[in-house]
Amino acid sequence: MATANAATSYYRLSGAVEDLEMVSDGMSTETIIAQREVEERIENIILSIRYEKSNASLTIDSHLQYAARSLNKLSSAFECLDASRPWLIYWNLNTYVLLGGLISEKLANSVIETLSLCQSEQGGFGGGIGQLPHTAPTYAAINALAIIGSERAWGIINRQKLTAWLSTLIEEDGSMRMHQDGEFDVRAVYCGASAAHICCLDVSSIFGRCARWVASACHTQWSKSFKHSIISGKKGRPNKLVDGCYSFWVGGCFGVLKAINTDALVSYVICSCQCVYGFRDKPGKSHDHYHTCYCLSGLSSIKPFAPQNPILGLIQPTHPIHNVPLSCVDRMQEFFRQDQELRLNE
Repeated sequence: MATANAATSYYRLSGAVEDLEMVSDGMSTETIIAQREVEERIENIILSIRYEKSNASLTIDSHLQYAARSLNKLSSAFECLDASRPWLIYWNLNTYVLLGGLISEKLANSVIETLSLCQSEQGGFGGGIGQLPHTAPTYAAINALAIIGSERAWGIINRQKLTAWLSTLIEEDGSMRMHQDGEFDVRAVYCGASAAHICCLDVSSIFGRCARWVASACHTQWSKSFKHSIISGKKGRPNKLVDGCYSFWVGGCFGVLKAINTDALVSYVICSCQCVYGFRDKPGKSHDHYHTCYCLSGLSSIKPFAPQNPILGLIQPTHPIHNVPLSCVDRMQEFFRQDQELRLNE
């Protein structure tokens, strides 16, 4: 696999870390203790960078190597993730292209072949070959095919069966299951609607009943509720520890709303989540494919709001809803629109 320009970029930290003290109301719980430990680790990282008078950097080459190796072969330790094959493909592909990696024909053919075997006769994709279709791996598989970016890749998606299958998961009240007879979950709506939209299906017709259910199921709290006030990273809900993956899951939402502290998020992800190879949840954790993808995706999603940031300038722009490169979304949707027009004119 060829790579694009993989230079290292540097970024000077700003802001103070002195006199940081968590407000705990005098309580001492496992979560508060864990939070203090994370804060101390992050403060030590930032202070050491400043003490050495060095700049934070994005080491693109090592992250590209990590994604490329993982797309080629995984160890037997990943056997437990047999039902997550589309996810592993998508996470590593997205990491690779966000950093400017160029997909070889051999890799593209391998991805198409694998995902075609994961597509169900019912419609949608399962987590592995011959497994039942599920909205989560369907989202991952379709995003991966969008990234491959060829008519052959897009053409394996059975859009008619996908429409029919997604419709069977939605109840009269708009609630949606992750899979047949599975749990109701708002994530099913996101995964399903994203997959439908990028494939140019009739989203309003399929998901028209879901909006009210999603609104009633979610209690959305913006701003400080999802920002760790001391660390400057993001968290998934109030009183949860900071986590690098929410750089996208929360940061992407702020990107849509055009309201985010870009410098703070860059500092957290680059200084506290970046490892020699890949990215991690937080200091004290190990790097993995999931957090590598979403740490970089989070940075990519805020790129339009900090065009002069040298680190963000090295990352390709991602679509804040689908989380694949913007150009991939445009080309895939144009392909399906043209296909629909041809069918109408037949």
